[in-house]
Amino acid sequence: MAYETKLVVVTSATGAQVSLLLHDSGLSSLTGLHLKGSSIVRYLLKYSSNLYAVRAVTRDPESAKSRALAALGAEVVAGDFDNEDSVRNALSGANILFQNTDFWTTVSEEKEFAQGLTIAKAAAAQPNLEHVVFSALGDPEKLFDGKYKHNLPYNAKARIERAIKKDYPELWAKTTSLLVALYHSNWLMPPFAPVKVADGKFELQNPYPADAHITLTSPEETGIVVEAIIRGGDKFHGRTVSIVSEWISDEKKLQIWAQALGVEATFKQVTSLQYRQRLEAMGFPPYLAQGSQELLSMLGEGVNYISGGDIIDAKTIVDPSHHFKTWAEYAKEADWSSIL
Repeated sequence: MAYETKLVVVTSATGAQVSLLLHDSGLSSLTGLHLKGSSIVRYLLKYSSNLYAVRAVTRDPESAKSRALAALGAEVVAGDFDNEDSVRNALSGANILFQNTDFWTTVSEEKEFAQGLTIAKAAAAQPNLEHVVFSALGDPEKLFDGKYKHNLPYNAKARIERAIKKDYPELWAKTTSLLVALYHSNWLMPPFAPVKVADGKFELQNPYPADAHITLTSPEETGIVVEAIIRGGDKFHGRTVSIVSEWISDEKKLQIWAQALGVEATFKQVTSLQYRQRLEAMGFPPYLAQGSQELLSMLGEGVNYISGGDIIDAKTIVDPSHHFKTWAEYAKEADWSSIL
């Protein structure tokens, strides 16, 4: 197919597809964890369709989410990240690539790592590829003296990044890394959500202090930010951009949330072991319970490690009139029926 505009290929365009392991454990709601791809597709089609054609890569082009993107004008194609031919076909003709893999689809660091390299190999072979936006996370080997080395979602992304730099240096030279804060919507899903302990009373249990500040944002923000990055072209090559809407503690989040819903909510700090045991009771295998606990514990260090230094603040590259959604706004508008 020939394109008069530049072709943007977005991987994982409909968010995570939960692994059978988690589905069998009753945790299928974790599919909502990662919605970057959908936000990007929707934003480009709504505001920049004169500049870009958009191809959304998903495992199931017939899903409701896929059909919704197709109805907006996206070319929706199947992409199996475990199959080189499938990935090669999905990326064919790409001028711009948003590369995202999802740990929660496979719940395996090794599988996500392999998928990331498969995408990179296919991308490196595209003759007209101008720009890659790589969905990144911090490197547990470098952060906090390496004490969270079992933070599995972060490990996979960091290993993919290191491998691309080593094996495909020309590809990495035209890549922008994108760091995104914790999503507001994570609170809609176990194990991140407050738990109902009595009528109108809730408790949030986490393995860090109530006053530890954590960076937050909304998945919808990725659309306008990625558009700004690809519009900026090579001036963002080799740079890192981060999306942070606010820096707020769970204590404050609970206060805002409880007020918005008219309920009572308290925070309980638990030990790392207690947190892992809770996840195992929910159906998480031990390795995944530990990986999730280390993820939460690292977030709860109270350090904004995705801002500052040479990292570009996304708020400085988008239209100054754009408003980044706050937790207070999200708490009022979200559907909390799954928790209440």
